[in-house]
Amino acid sequence: MPKTPYTPTPLDAATGANIRALRQRRGETLKQTVEASGFGKDASTLAATERGERLLTDLEATKLAAHFNTTADQIRAYPMPARPAPAVTEQAWLGNDKPAAPALFAVPDAEPNDAGLQRLAADVFAIESLQPVDPAYELIDLKNPLTPEQYRAQVWIPYLEARYATDQTA
Repeated sequence: MPKTPYTPTPLDAATGANIRALRQRRGETLKQTVEASGFGKDASTLAATERGERLLTDLEATKLAAHFNTTADQIRAYPMPARPAPAVTEQAWLGNDKPAAPALFAVPDAEPNDAGLQRLAADVFAIESLQPVDPAYELIDLKNPLTPEQYRAQVWIPYLEARYATDQTA
C-alpha cells in the first residue's frame, strides 16, 4: 500500500516559526541545534520543519523542548480551546453584583476600643441603610473613587498627622 503524502497545515507553519524563534534567540545554526538537541535527523529536516513543510513528531518535539528548556506543548502551536462562559459569574457568586453602598471605607480617628468598635458597627449599619454617618470617619464614595495621590493627600496624610499629634501629646 503506497504512503499517503502529508499535507502541511497552518499549525505546522506556526510550530516551525516557534522552533525558528527559539533557535534564533539562542543564536544557533540549524546544524548546531540538531547536534546539541539530539534531534535525530539532519539539518535539512529541521529546516523543513521550521518552514512548516513536515509534521514534528512527539520524540522530536520532546528533544527540542529539552534543548530549549521549554515544553513540547509550548513548541507546538496548538490552538487553545475556548472556555464556555460560566453560568454564574464570580462577582455574582460573591454577592458583588448588587449596587454598592455610597461609601464602604472608613478611617478611624482613634485606636479602636470596645465602644469604638460598637460605634463602628453602628456606622457600618448606617452606611448600609444610607443613614447619616458618624463624622469621626472619612468616607470615600465608590462611585467617584480617589486616585492614589488624592487618597494620600486627602485621607492618609491627615490621618497620620492627627495620629502623630495625639501620640506626641500623650
